[in-house]
Amino acid sequence: MSHDHDESSDFQTLAVAMVDQGVLSSPSEVHGLMTGFICTGSSLDEGQVLHLVLTYLEMDSGASSEFKTIILDVFSTIMQQLSGDEFEFELILPDDDIDDLYSRLEALSAWSQGYLVGFGTGSAGLDENTFSDEVQEAIRDIVDVANVESEVEEEEDAEVAYSEVCEYVRMASMLIFSEFADLNKEIKKDLGAPDQIH
Repeated sequence: MSHDHDESSDFQTLAVAMVDQGVLSSPSEVHGLMTGFICTGSSLDEGQVLHLVLTYLEMDSGASSEFKTIILDVFSTIMQQLSGDEFEFELILPDDDIDDLYSRLEALSAWSQGYLVGFGTGSAGLDENTFSDEVQEAIRDIVDVANVESEVEEEEDAEVAYSEVCEYVRMASMLIFSEFADLNKEIKKDLGAPDQIH
């Protein structure tokens, strides 16, 4: 498995760009937002993604071209990682070696909150009862992570638990993306079926 991509660098780049724009939201939250939207398998273009992010951040008309470019670069990275065969998708979170556990827990919670907004936006109009049991369970678990308390007691145990939850959310995201990608292929196949009847 290749790990050439540096997620901590992505976090810092996005963080600096957001501060420059006067945005107070977490970079993790924005990454989660885009990931959740992408995971629904909807037909996406750059305009849709920019609209989603800028509307969410309440900066529809004030974003610089540099900020938009960074957002689209992150979007492209997410798409490449989720679509690849090597399970390279990673959450954008604060660096383990720099930020304390409390800050990282808050960022993971923010990532999950963003994910749920993005997923809800992308899946609007779909009946969640048609989702597989695995996807429904994964969404419920991400809701739990979004609502997690950031109190830290035993540092070593908490570090292990944090790493395990990060890995679970990472795998859950890939599971959801995979299922919705397959679902959208089936929908497109069904839409094309009438052309082949006669």
